[in-house]
Parts: sequence; structure tokens; C-alpha cells
Amino acid sequence: MDPANVAMFGLYCSYTGSKAETKIMVNLKELGDIIKKTFIELKINTITLSFGPINSNSYNMRIKGGDIEVNTTVEKPYEKEQKIPKLKFKAEFKIKKLLFNKYLKAIKNVGQSIMMISKDKYLNFKTNLDTNNLNIKKIIKGKGHDCKSLFSTEYLDHSLIGPYPVIPGKEITIYLGADYPLRIEDEFGNWLVLAPRVDYD
Repeated sequence: MDPANVAMFGLYCSYTGSKAETKIMVNLKELGDIIKKTFIELKINTITLSFGPINSNSYNMRIKGGDIEVNTTVEKPYEKEQKIPKLKFKAEFKIKKLLFNKYLKAIKNVGQSIMMISKDKYLNFKTNLDTNNLNIKKIIKGKGHDCKSLFSTEYLDHSLIGPYPVIPGKEITIYLGADYPLRIEDEFGNWLVLAPRVDYD
């Protein structure tokens, strides 16, 4: 995984319209700001996105919810398409996201990183600092081999606990390796790949 790519994610949604394949670029921060400030703050929970061509390189994106409609311009991709890395993992665990989030919050209160450890087919969490350390052992049984990797609690917190989580499902599957990227996937097929930290002994 390219070190410049700290995290990657994929979201699945259903749609209706043309069967022709079309690729566009959407600034997720701008889209998130529009949805939050224009729709969520007005308690509009359902929105519709639609796209129509403006010219050969641009599309109009219409965001509609209730009586409110926002139109903005999006472009066709001009950068090299980001390839999803092909990863081979050593261990796999299924866990309820609420339970995972509970342990993540406990770790986050102690340190900025979380060591995920597969030991004897059990998932363990650990963090070590000069003044504090926290060990959570035998959280859940899974399958695979012994391995461990260190990750940022900040990225996991934003992706799983924040107000707009990348992984919205109720059950997640954790894929681990040895000093290797982490993959988390929910029951809907939404996924997150997070690069490991390597600054530990």
C-alpha cells in the first residue's frame, strides 16, 4: 500500500438510471458539508443524487431532499485511477461494531494508537505508553494465524464512531496481518483499508 495513502474506503449504494458506465470525481468534503449544513441540520434524512451532462468533461450533480435542491458541478476524472491494493491477510474476526467501538474508545482514552493482536485465534487489543498501558485480551475468537499491527486510533474513530462513519453497518469483519494494512468490512460490503504505523519496538 502506498505510504501516501493512509486510508482507503469503498461505499456501496443502489441507483437507477442509465446503464452506461460513467466515472466522475466528487469532493467528499464538499459533498459532506452540503449534506450536513443544508439537509441534516434541517432534519431531512433522505436525499436523492442525480447527474446530468453539461459538456464532454463536466456533469451537473443535483442533490434534492424535501423541497430543497442544490446543484453543483463535478468533473470527469483526470488523474490516474487509484488501484485498490490486493492484500493477503493472516487472521479474520467478526465482531459487533458497538462492541468494537466500546473497546476503541477505551484505548483512545489512553493513547493515540492501538495494537491489534491475533494470538491463538483470539483478537486482543493493546496500547503501551510511558505512563499508561491497557490490555484487552481474548475479545472474540476468529480464525487464522498469530500476527499484530499498530494503527492510529484517530482514523478508526473517524471511520467507525464519528457522526458520519465510513462503515455504517452493525457487524464488521476485521482482517489482520503482521505489520500490515488493516481491512474492516461491514455486512453491506462497505470497507476501509488503513495503513499500519510502524513506530513501535
